Amino acid sequence: MKRLLLSIITFAVCTLCSGKTVKLSINGIRETEGTLLIMVEALDETDNAAKPVMLMQAVSGHKMEIALEMPEWSKFKVSAFIDANGNKQLDRDEYGRPTEGFIQQVFTEKDLKKGVFTAKVTYLQ
Repeated sequence: MKRLLLSIITFAVCTLCSGKTVKLSINGIRETEGTLLIMVEALDETDNAAKPVMLMQAVSGHKMEIALEMPEWSKFKVSAFIDANGNKQLDRDEYGRPTEGFIQQVFTEKDLKKGVFTAKVTYLQ
């Protein structure tokens, strides 16, 4: 009986914690070297305790496709930048503008159901 109860609890926890594997398609990358740092965070007001999904991956071309394990959030933001010099920070000029390519885009549950997010890298310089 204890074993059955433990199995049911384990299954319930795994079901709640499980996410969906989605593909993030990134276009417009200028650099061919460097590291892409990605953070996906929930924007739903009821999910303040949710931990962001973070990933680092070497830049492999002008277009990249990355698989992410995503929780079932209703609204979330993808923030990313290409770290060309390896300092793991988004470098800025004297006016505070980013000098490296970056992404900041909001997606919804409808986008999550499609299974593919498309984002374009923005360069201000």
